[in-house]
Amino acid sequence: METYKAHSELVAEALTLATQLAREAGAKMREYRVSGAFEVSLKKPLDLVTTADLECDRIIRAGVAARFPDHRIFSEESSPETIPSLLASGCTWIVDPIDGTVNFASGHPSVGVSIGFAVDGKIEAGVVYAPFFDELFSARRGHGAFLNGNRIQCRNRDDLKRSLVATGFPADRSDVKRLVRRLELVLENCQDMRRLGACSIDICWIAAGRHEAYYESVHPWDIAAAGLIAREAGVITGVVGESSRNHGLPEDLWCGEYIAAVPGIYTELRAILGRA
Repeated sequence: METYKAHSELVAEALTLATQLAREAGAKMREYRVSGAFEVSLKKPLDLVTTADLECDRIIRAGVAARFPDHRIFSEESSPETIPSLLASGCTWIVDPIDGTVNFASGHPSVGVSIGFAVDGKIEAGVVYAPFFDELFSARRGHGAFLNGNRIQCRNRDDLKRSLVATGFPADRSDVKRLVRRLELVLENCQDMRRLGACSIDICWIAAGRHEAYYESVHPWDIAAAGLIAREAGVITGVVGESSRNHGLPEDLWCGEYIAAVPGIYTELRAILGRA
């Protein structure tokens, strides 16, 4: 009983801290947007990073280290090569300080701060904050999903032909023909498609009932927090086929060819994606 209480208190405290740090990073992002005082560079072709990404990453890392100095931090910007097996034990924070860097640099509003908290490989709490919408999505395992403090639930839709499906395009375009083929297959079978340009926002919007599904090739920091938020709102998440990217990763962080969808269309959409 004491062990459960200690775990519950830890997760509650982590969620509170994640909420605080996401809002702080979001406020800093808004400052950069207003001032325009950020620099843009390339990590690799088509993959941007800005000085705002690095500063938001610093804010989150410093906040976690100050409260939990013994916890690991797995961040897209400062520790993208963390050994996957390390994520399966202990307390780990999985961070994307700016999800949607291209959107941020281009003045688009679909940008998110994503912070997930895992214990022994299980995502226990997650926060996604969209500062230009002032929307904070949050969840704690087994306690439901929330948007600005109000409980949310995905839409009950069982007809793919009447469903909105979101997607994204990875920076790696080496297999663009397959990318286009999957897009064609899905578009032929759904009501319409959306592309917001920020994976965490796309997934949270399924949880909020704004569309019914999302698919893309992603990384663990893209889906750690949003995936939990979606599942707590009744969404099913998974991967299409096997991916070497998942070797050694805990199941909650399986990514690769990722899919999130409301229960009524998940199986059908997954089968369609598997045909490409």
